Amino acid sequence: MSLLNTQYYEDEEFTIENISTISEYSSSEFISCRFVGVDLSSLSFDNSTLVECVFEKSNLSNATFKNSTLRDLTFKNCKLTGVNFSSVNSLFELKFYDCLLNLSSFHSCKSPNIVFSCCDLREADFNEAQMNSAIFCDSILEGASLNNGSFEKSDFRGAKNYFIDPKFTRIRKSKFSLPEALTLLTSLEVEVE
Repeated sequence: MSLLNTQYYEDEEFTIENISTISEYSSSEFISCRFVGVDLSSLSFDNSTLVECVFEKSNLSNATFKNSTLRDLTFKNCKLTGVNFSSVNSLFELKFYDCLLNLSSFHSCKSPNIVFSCCDLREADFNEAQMNSAIFCDSILEGASLNNGSFEKSDFRGAKNYFIDPKFTRIRKSKFSLPEALTLLTSLEVEVE
């Protein structure tokens, strides 16, 4: 990445009124910025760095983050449908609250301590992800793939409609709540009455 072409934004708040001031999203740096109520869908943040930023009530559906660094980001009430986080260079301390992440991919991502609280993660791909100590509390995981990964010490309390095969996915010391926890027995072909 050439420093001459890099756009740098720090401590700025972007809203619908001033979002047009951003001339380039890819190969840019966003440090401690806030994005409120903006439509960033299908935009490219490729080769960018986003650190300590907050996104609120924004649409990032199908946005791309290839070869980017995402660190200490918070998403609140955002739409991130179809985002491929598996193409990101590094993910650290991401937090999603009340977000729509249907069809998003975290395939093979290494992101311990990631938070998904009250999120809709239908059909999301977590195959081969390393997300120990993750939080999935009160989230919907219908049709999500959580195979061949590690979710040890993770919190699935209140999560709904997940299927995890403990023969192939590490979940040691994770927390689950009833009745959903009974789905962990599905792959063992046992009957619970």
